[in-house]
Amino acid sequence: MGCPIGPRKVHRFSVEFKLWRRRGESARRGQDRHVLRQIRTVFDRNRGTYGSPRIHQTLRAVGTRVSRRRVERLMREAGLRARAATLYRAIPGLHAFFTSLPNRQLDRVATGPDQA
Repeated sequence: MGCPIGPRKVHRFSVEFKLWRRRGESARRGQDRHVLRQIRTVFDRNRGTYGSPRIHQTLRAVGTRVSRRRVERLMREAGLRARAATLYRAIPGLHAFFTSLPNRQLDRVATGPDQA
């Protein structure tokens, strides 16, 4: 039966594929590497606390023109995530400690205003 595409087309595809693999890096990818280097610098300088909005703001202040979504994409691909602030930390036994103390305010009698 033979090849449905034809031997000449197969040869042309393989040559084009080899040329495609041999060509260099695109200009966009080179820019991405440069911007990512700047992002890592800002990220490390701030000990990993800056997320993409603040990094984007910092890059714009320095003079780098880059979109917010591009910063998000590059940070996501590089695995850079800002540390979240710790808002609450449970301390075991703290509630039991304060419930063991007597509330002396309940024993007092206020004789006038603002006497707590």
